[in-house]
Amino acid sequence: MPELTALSERLLGQAHALSQAEGWPHLPNDWDDMLANGKGLVLMSEGTLIGTVLWWQQTTHATLGMVIVAATHRQRGHGARLVTEALKQIGERNILLHATGAGLPGYARLGFVPVGIIHQHQGHAARPPLPDTDLDIARLSARDVTRIADLDKAARGWDRTDLLQALMQKGTCWAAARDGRIVGYALERHAGKGSIIGPIVADAPETAQALVTRAMHTAKNAFFRIDSDPGLGLCDWLEAIGLSKVSMGTTMLKGERPLIEPSVPVKLYGLASQAYG
Repeated sequence: MPELTALSERLLGQAHALSQAEGWPHLPNDWDDMLANGKGLVLMSEGTLIGTVLWWQQTTHATLGMVIVAATHRQRGHGARLVTEALKQIGERNILLHATGAGLPGYARLGFVPVGIIHQHQGHAARPPLPDTDLDIARLSARDVTRIADLDKAARGWDRTDLLQALMQKGTCWAAARDGRIVGYALERHAGKGSIIGPIVADAPETAQALVTRAMHTAKNAFFRIDSDPGLGLCDWLEAIGLSKVSMGTTMLKGERPLIEPSVPVKLYGLASQAYG
């Protein structure tokens, strides 16, 4: 039986090769960052890595992702074994993940229930002109994480200040203010084929659009990816500027739903990634 062990830095090369075999766009640096921000498990068979799972603990919740089993070792329960052990190590937290259609039945058997849909948009965007808006959009540094942490918590449902600070150290964060009060932010960072823009938190689709536009104008890359809930009104605009929908994922939860007050005016318009949530 394959050996279950912790993912370590020395195994990241094999983990990257496994994701490449699946056609996933993650670069070696992406794997470095994901492990630095979280924890992982792997399955080893005769010295070869054949499966992975990673998770990120964030106060009351955790997110889980990068569940991969080599094509030559599927249909043997390895994915369930990886996720089951990850759940044990995560402990008493509510757990969120984004599942492909193929993964849905397996996650359902482990107690996850569908709670939403995410569309992945990507492509070489025709950068739209900067909008004429009453918003004051300014760049924040990682030292400014407390200025957006409460806004993010209101939209996501739990505190993830540590993760936000780590992501801000790797990318560029733009905050939108109206009358001196921050009403949204977007974080752009290099990952995969180009740039991921996310998280995106805003008080309205127009604010989200303005933040995405500013992030695009200052990014070094021309290829962008944004993962968004189609019910929030951003996806049609993303299509219009050249970011095509390339896939759909199902948001699944094990435990209690994030506590998001109905009166909160801000929404999560874009994920940090489907792994980070």
